[in-house]
Amino acid sequence: MRYCEKCNKNVSEDFKHCPDCGNKLSRIVKEEPEQKDSRKAIEFDLFAKKTIFSIIIVVAAIIALGFVIANPTGFIPLVNPNGTTTTTTVAPTTTTTISKFSISVKAINEYTNEPIEGAIVYLDGSDVGVTGQYGTKTIQDVLKGSHNLEVVYKGKSSKIPIDVSSVSNFEIKIKAPIDVMITLKDQNTNYAVNAVRVYLDGKEYGNTLNDGSLELKDVMPGNYKFSIDITNYGMLDVGYRNIESSTTEIKVNMPHPDFSPNSLSCIDDYDTWKLSEYGICTVSLKNMGDIASDSTSVVLLVYLIENNTISSKPIASRLLDFGNMATDGYPITKNTDRMYEFKWGKQEDAVAIIFDKWKYTPENKKEIQGVSIPDSITNEWIIEAKQFCSDDPERCAKVAGIFVGTAIKTATGGG
Repeated sequence: MRYCEKCNKNVSEDFKHCPDCGNKLSRIVKEEPEQKDSRKAIEFDLFAKKTIFSIIIVVAAIIALGFVIANPTGFIPLVNPNGTTTTTTVAPTTTTTISKFSISVKAINEYTNEPIEGAIVYLDGSDVGVTGQYGTKTIQDVLKGSHNLEVVYKGKSSKIPIDVSSVSNFEIKIKAPIDVMITLKDQNTNYAVNAVRVYLDGKEYGNTLNDGSLELKDVMPGNYKFSIDITNYGMLDVGYRNIESSTTEIKVNMPHPDFSPNSLSCIDDYDTWKLSEYGICTVSLKNMGDIASDSTSVVLLVYLIENNTISSKPIASRLLDFGNMATDGYPITKNTDRMYEFKWGKQEDAVAIIFDKWKYTPENKKEIQGVSIPDSITNEWIIEAKQFCSDDPERCAKVAGIFVGTAIKTATGGG
């Protein structure tokens, strides 16, 4: 077989020229070219390269290990052209240490200087938890340096910058609401004002208990307008009161019956009783206040005055029951019809001491109908009246007022 060198065709020996391309065929007979397996050649080439690369790595590792063993100090000796040796130092790898701290944060109410439990703590804007029973919160793994600390409680917040280094305890004060226990008392009698509804700046907070106390939740310290709603009376403006601490006592001028004596007179009924020494006393009262009187009583004491000296004890006494007195201002009169026996003298003075069962009845009035009464005398009268009422203290609950009148003696003769 002939082989066309131009078109790579096998041509019969009978042809001198290639029937396909016309190329003149040589006399040399060429065998069909061997087909090479290209895939196997490529795989062999890759295998050879990997093997050579692995050998290089192993050799390099052995050289490096030998260098470390031979030069533990890290010095590399170099031979200069002049035959001297130069040693080069390889710098060791350095490790940076990050400082972290555990810090404690304590939240304090600026108004009361007391710790705040349940305040939310933020560090650099991130919520890290709430304060515990003693107002503290521990924060772990805080990086050294400057940070921003914030505490939030019941809608109020406070922020401070902190520097975390050697200092690990931080206090932060916040102007936050407080729970206040108020106690209402009558300013005249000091009795607890109970069962009244309390308002601060028009906001209702509830009713006082028997001891006059009421807890006000979440109150910002400050000056408030107090009002109370009294049963069977209505609203009473107490005025402005300042709340600064968790316990506050507030005095209230409670309404009371305002007794106005219309008259007090005693006469000797000589005409009727002839030679007997009996007298008649009349007491007239008005309730001029805004609240009805509850079981009003009058202790009527009659003293003998001779030579400008009042007797140490009353010569007559009587408990007068006026009952409940409305606020219409009309007088209610009680007579002691021929119940007192007088000794004759130049003058007898009668003292009417008014008692009212309403517990907020005010302190003693020292001046009645323009007559000023010395404390030394009124104190003795009150003691005497209370002793007289000792058998029935409910009817003489509280002194409401004192007024005096001169007994009018009428002697018209007789047998």
